[in-house]
Amino acid sequence: MKLEIKHIAPYLPYQLKIRSFRYNDDLFIEDIFISGEFLDYLFENSHSRINSPNYYKPILRPLFNLTKEIEVNGEKFIPIVMIKAFGELKKGLTENDSNMLGYFIQTWGDKSKIPYWAMELLFEWNFDIFNLIENDLAIDINKI
Repeated sequence: MKLEIKHIAPYLPYQLKIRSFRYNDDLFIEDIFISGEFLDYLFENSHSRINSPNYYKPILRPLFNLTKEIEVNGEKFIPIVMIKAFGELKKGLTENDSNMLGYFIQTWGDKSKIPYWAMELLFEWNFDIFNLIENDLAIDINKI
């Protein structure tokens, strides 16, 4: 498995931080995309690609952090509590949606059963949806 644009695209609107091993610094993904360097890194045909699989890595939260307090944009909260509360307030939430969310909360399992609105929250809060951390393609925020 290699890091691809499809793994990064869902996080683009949400202030994702990237560890740059080239500059030995943490940057916001927007800064890297503006320079074009990250796109060069992702596409193998690029002449400017550095031959290192660790050139850039996103900094993400593992899914087990859903039950821990996190801070996003200066606000502290427990993600799983927010997801449950948002689900109860969500207009048009069906019992089936509620059951799928409950299944996810209880089992940490099948991401295909997560309602779209809940998946958007996980991307916004920079959770590792694609198992990038365990594949050594992302950095666990808890280890920084």
